[in-house]
Amino acid sequence: MGKTIAITGVNSYFASTILPRLEADPEIDSVIGIDVTPWKGGFRKVKFHREDVRSKNLAEILIGVDTVFHFAFVVGEISDKRKIYDININGSRNVFEACVANKVKKVIYASSITVYGSYADTPLGLTEEHHLNPNPDSYYNSSKVEIENFVTD
Repeated sequence: MGKTIAITGVNSYFASTILPRLEADPEIDSVIGIDVTPWKGGFRKVKFHREDVRSKNLAEILIGVDTVFHFAFVVGEISDKRKIYDININGSRNVFEACVANKVKKVIYASSITVYGSYADTPLGLTEEHHLNPNPDSYYNSSKVEIENFVTD
């Protein structure tokens, strides 16, 4: 029996880059696609769920999943800062907690180099050992730093 993969933000650019590979991989039986926007289609292995990452139904959707790719995240700033926080932080936490509840073997989170900051003294050649550098003036940076700290604690 093959693997089941889930992707939050299945309609995102990130997902579009891996869906063809998952579709072609004989070891992957199915892909659970999760997004708040209507499914774009085009992949026979995808079973789509129009669901928000903050949904209480997420744990049920992830039953039997081997790997989760978490791509759902507000990237382009919107005026409602509370909504951004709720989606990016609470939604991500909900995804990770649903993964723990279902004993998902692998979780791949799309982080960003912005977690290291963009300051004059930020060195070139950063590694993952470099300290995270939150910027309170950047919702995207601060959201990514908060989630990085959540998953590593």
